Amino acid sequence: MKKLKKEEHPIRKIRIDNRISQLELAKMLGISQSKLSQWETSAIHTSGYIITEIARIFKIDGDKLKKESNDFYQRKKEELMEKYGH
Repeated sequence: MKKLKKEEHPIRKIRIDNRISQLELAKMLGISQSKLSQWETSAIHTSGYIITEIARIFKIDGDKLKKESNDFYQRKKEELMEKYGH
């Protein structure tokens, strides 16, 4: 039985692609590493300000990142609702 690869949050993918640790990015954003970890690994919605700052740091399209982040959040929310029957 093949194990499915866990989907990565777009912020995590960008961070890893740019070889920046959670701690480094968290410091750049002025947030805790634990808050960044929560955004990257769960269905906690990322603030628009943080999305804008990440887009600025990595020189990427903020609107695209916001859409990808919102889509990720929605899929995770649906997974949790399905898993726990709500």
